[in-house]
Amino acid sequence: MIEADKWFREMKARHEKDPKYWVEAMRFDFGEEVGRMMEERGVTRAELARRLGSSPAYVTRLFRAMFNPTLLTLAKVAVALDARVSLHMHPAEASTHWLDLLERPASMRPALPEPCWPREYSTPLKPVVNTGGRNEREHATSAA
Repeated sequence: MIEADKWFREMKARHEKDPKYWVEAMRFDFGEEVGRMMEERGVTRAELARRLGSSPAYVTRLFRAMFNPTLLTLAKVAVALDARVSLHMHPAEASTHWLDLLERPASMRPALPEPCWPREYSTPLKPVVNTGGRNEREHATSAA
């Protein structure tokens, strides 16, 4: 078992230096993202094909490792799904975790709650310089 683990680690290290390995990983990730996005939006393969002006067979190829889409194809699929494609390069020793933040128009944002601190603490603060080597703040009203 130890030999198998060592062999796997060596093979993985060797392949991670090959750009073809990363192309395959990107193809796989793209297919997964398209599938997830379609499911979230309730879009069938036939509907995506219609939006792309292509055949359902073409859409099926998007999910196969043999398909090598161009950047234009990635953009077309994203537009058809009302999405965007982001490319990101990072150091090899780092990992990336995506977080999609949705900006809402001001009219859809919830109102901010009233402050939950005493009213006397809601006055503006101003810095006090060099008080015993610390930067402290005090209420503007008490400095008058």
